[in-house]
Amino acid sequence: MLPLLLSPGNSADEVALRSSLSLRTIKGLLSLWRKMGVVSLTKRNYVINDIHKPLINFVKNYSYHAIIRYLKDDYPEAAVVWHWRDEFIFSIDRSLKDNRFISAATTRLHELNYDIIASKEYYFHNPVLKRLSEEEALIQGYLLNPVNPRIPRLIIGAVKKGGLDKETLFEYARKYGLREEIKEVISNA
Repeated sequence: MLPLLLSPGNSADEVALRSSLSLRTIKGLLSLWRKMGVVSLTKRNYVINDIHKPLINFVKNYSYHAIIRYLKDDYPEAAVVWHWRDEFIFSIDRSLKDNRFISAATTRLHELNYDIIASKEYYFHNPVLKRLSEEEALIQGYLLNPVNPRIPRLIIGAVKKGGLDKETLFEYARKYGLREEIKEVISNA
C-alpha cells in the first residue's frame, strides 16, 4: 500500500482498487497514519509527507526490489527499464503470452501498425490496466530510446493527422518525467 502513496499519491478508492485490502481497511489505516503525521491529504489524494524522507526512500527501494522478485520468478532474463510504484516496464528477448503483462513501447507500436523495428520486446505491468493506449506507447518509446529520431517523427506525424489527443499525450509525458521533452517535440510539429 505504501508505494501507492508516493507523490502525487492516490485516493483511498484507488488504493483499494490497486491493493488487496478492503476500502474500510484502507480508510482506517489512512486515518491513523494522518493522525501520526505520516501521510497527508492533498485535494483527494493521500501522499506520504515529504518530511519523512527515509520512509520515502525505503518505499522506493522496497517497491523496486519487490518488482524484481515478482518478475525474476518467471522471467529471470528480463530487465526492468522503468518502474514507479506498482507499475513497471521490462524488456526481454522473446515474445510473451502472459496475461499479467501487456505489450508496451515499441512492441505496442508495432501492434498498432507503426513501421518500427526493435531488437527487444517490451512489456508493461499495471494491476488495473488491460490495454496500453497509443499515446502512452509513443511516450514509452521515447522514454526508452530518446536519441532515436524515429519516435519524435512518429509523435509529430500522429499529432498532425489528428489521431492523438495532445492533452493525453502531455499527461503521459508528465507520468514518465518527459513533459518538457515532449513539449519541444510537439512544438516542432
